[in-house]
Amino acid sequence: QRSDLKMTTDKIGLYVHIPLCVKKCNYCDFCSYPSASAEWRNNYIDTLIAEIDSYKGRGLSVDTLFFGGGTPSLLSPCEFDKICDHINSAFSLSPETEFTIEANPKTLSRQNLLAYKSCGVNRVSMGIQSVHENELKFLGRIHNREDAIESYGLIRIAGIDNVNIDLMCGIPGQ
Repeated sequence: QRSDLKMTTDKIGLYVHIPLCVKKCNYCDFCSYPSASAEWRNNYIDTLIAEIDSYKGRGLSVDTLFFGGGTPSLLSPCEFDKICDHINSAFSLSPETEFTIEANPKTLSRQNLLAYKSCGVNRVSMGIQSVHENELKFLGRIHNREDAIESYGLIRIAGIDNVNIDLMCGIPGQ
């Protein structure tokens, strides 16, 4: 082992897993809990915050922050704000930090998007998967094509310019 080598990390990427879902999609292997009880949800958020708080004082700077899941866009503005307050007290984020939230088109609202943006979200990753109704049904998605189009418009109206969409290929029958 060489003593002259030092591992340095100026910035880190932070992934926050939100395992909430309206329903489990047919293809999903991610850790997610459809219809979690309010008690379970509150316990999860409290445990997540305790984990975030354990990083206070370490001087870590974040260049990418990603809320994934599950469906993070199921968080209420109050829940999201609470988690973000703890992230901001434990980590250093700059205005250049790419801050992403994953979303299902059916779960987005103007109110939630404005709340996410006020917390610093500057990118939405929207899980459209397909624009064909038969494929969406096969995949077990809760949204339809119109929901996806409407949600994209809401994201842009909220002033979030960085949007990516997830699309699947190789769906049986495609």
